[in-house]
Amino acid sequence: MASSCGWTVAGSDTLVQLMGKFIDLNHGSYLNDEMFSRFMFNTVNKFLYSFGASVNYDTKKLSDNHAEKFLKVIKFILDRPFMKKTELYWDSGGFQVAQGAFLPPDIPVFTDLYYNTIKENPNLCTYAFIQDIPPGPASAELFSSYKEIENLNRESYLKCKKILPVDIVRDKIIYIHHFRTPSLYDIWHRFLFEENLAEGFTYFGTGGIVAQLATDNDKPFILYVIPLNSMIQYAKLKKLNYMKFHILGGANFIDVFYHQLFSYHIKQCHKIDIEITYDSTALFKGLAMGRFVQVLNPLGCIEKMDLRSDVLKRRWHDDTIENYCYKITNDVALRHKFKLLTKEIDPIYDERNTLSRPIHMYLMSYMMDLYKLMEAKAINEVHRIYPIYLAGESERKHFNEECYEIIRKLNQGKESTKQFHKSQSIYNSLKILEAADLDWSKQMVEKTLHLDDIHELKGEGRNPKIHNMYISKTKIKKPKIEKSDNPKIWS
Repeated sequence: MASSCGWTVAGSDTLVQLMGKFIDLNHGSYLNDEMFSRFMFNTVNKFLYSFGASVNYDTKKLSDNHAEKFLKVIKFILDRPFMKKTELYWDSGGFQVAQGAFLPPDIPVFTDLYYNTIKENPNLCTYAFIQDIPPGPASAELFSSYKEIENLNRESYLKCKKILPVDIVRDKIIYIHHFRTPSLYDIWHRFLFEENLAEGFTYFGTGGIVAQLATDNDKPFILYVIPLNSMIQYAKLKKLNYMKFHILGGANFIDVFYHQLFSYHIKQCHKIDIEITYDSTALFKGLAMGRFVQVLNPLGCIEKMDLRSDVLKRRWHDDTIENYCYKITNDVALRHKFKLLTKEIDPIYDERNTLSRPIHMYLMSYMMDLYKLMEAKAINEVHRIYPIYLAGESERKHFNEECYEIIRKLNQGKESTKQFHKSQSIYNSLKILEAADLDWSKQMVEKTLHLDDIHELKGEGRNPKIHNMYISKTKIKKPKIEKSDNPKIWS
């Protein structure tokens, strides 16, 4: 069994293109396919590519050869020898649909094409997300009501089981459960518990566009305990003692700590093994676009290290940024038997003032290795602090202090009110998961997430919060949650 971590890397085609070209141009002198395959097996071996990657937002039309173009990229990814032992996830393109890539009458056509592409090519994906269509910024123009969105999703979920064989649904398809507004919570609660649409699935997930519209800083709990509550109760209803659970997004290092803590806690309280996976494009955005990497500094804190060409000679803790760059890349190279880099042969920037190919590829490898390292550290921290939690209310202050210290280190060593509140909410979140009370979940969604509903779809006129976020960018303050709204399990 692979010892890779739960991170799923979005943009797998880019990784294959860049790393494959690097290996080929240098004839494997730095690392070869076999070495990189072994490296991924022990760090990050989950990758994602979207069925909606090549949609045309201008024409809003589905091209006649859309599936063929998608499969061409998939085969390009899988044909690379270092990808042979990886897990490839197909994203359904629901994000693009919710962004307005198609007009509503064409959405079922896209849905049919997606499921039939899976049916005809099951060997080309390890897992594939069910096609969910959560409302997003364009929804008020695309759809007439939440009822229309509900019907489209119901139709998609039913088609999944109608078109695909039972074994593909069971072994490959990820059922998505939404919750981030009162309307979405009610719809997907009905799907899960009343209409039994998740019957036959073993891999579940949560997320969606609306999940990006609200922050959880003002809430005294970690937000995704709400869908986890639903999953706990569903597992008990179906007598499942193991399930996989994917969080769309949720891939910063603080999130990784939450994932490990919550999965361990659910096992202790409910005897259910939940394996949490998560995805992001962090491999490319921070490094290629932002010119920085996150580094575990000498103080034991995760910190951003600026890699812009004009700052390489600056001091960073006890050395220069340039020297640290070689330290972190060569540490990975040494442990995984890649060729070591040198300043003379492998400068950080080339003559065009872009990251040189060896440095770029080694830094990508470093980030993959770092995720594996930070997940292992999170597991160790969970085992260290969990006995403090079990000691009960008398040790709550001590537990909160330990959580704050962990989160502070994952926040570049900075102290902030935001991180303080996050650390305080962890104890509450564990108590919530112990109770797994669905009535509480519904109550909290209605009280704390009602502003995220798109009011036009409820027939209530314009939602000023969403309108201003995407049009005028005027900030609308949320009402303060009174202490009386807190469930009793927090006290």
